[in-house]
Parts: sequence; structure tokens; C-alpha cells
Amino acid sequence: MTFVIIEDEYLIALHMQRCLESAGHICLGIEAEGDKGIRLVQEKEPEIIILDILLAGMMSGIDVAKEIRKFSKAMIVFTTGYTSCEMLSKLESISESVVFPKPVSLNKLINYIEKLKQNNN
Repeated sequence: MTFVIIEDEYLIALHMQRCLESAGHICLGIEAEGDKGIRLVQEKEPEIIILDILLAGMMSGIDVAKEIRKFSKAMIVFTTGYTSCEMLSKLESISESVVFPKPVSLNKLINYIEKLKQNNN
């Protein structure tokens, strides 16, 4: 499946990219800031968006997801170290999304993407 990563911690993004690519998925790009991430999604039209909640720049991951939902139905995989009830309730309003707490278990993420792939076939 194709994916983009919107994550401001470059080493985390790079590690995710390498692991997902080694599992046979295709990375279409990485961005650290929300506005650039939105443009990347518009241009590349990925099947999956891996999106950190706290990003560099002016937009949060939740703001980015709301903007992306205006033009894309791609699955959004939120990654966050903040799993408070308030944060999780904000995320529930974003359709076609799931939350993976940090540190992200890449094996669980790969398994989740594999299930999505099977459901799309």
C-alpha cells in the first residue's frame, strides 16, 4: 500500500519508512509540517497517512487531519505520546482513523496495514 508520513521527528519518520518499505509498502514522501503534509497528500494521493499529533509549525495533527478529510478518504494512522481522554475524544471525530500510541510498535502497525490491504482486495 502507498503511504506518506507527516512527523516532525525525522529519525522516527525515517525508521517507520524503512520498516514499512521492508514489508513491501511504498512511501510517497515525508513532511515535518502540517501545511506541507497537506500538500503532499493532495499531490500523491496515498492510501494511508501516518500522522503525528504534535508537529512542527502552526498546525496540529488534528488540524491537518480535518483539512485532509475535506479532499481525501485515505486511512489516517495517528501516532501520539498523548493518550488522555480529551485527546482521544478529539481524534474520534476524524473518520477513517486509528490511534497508535508512541512508541509505535512497528510490528503492530505493519499487521494493521496488512489487514487493511486484505480488506481492500
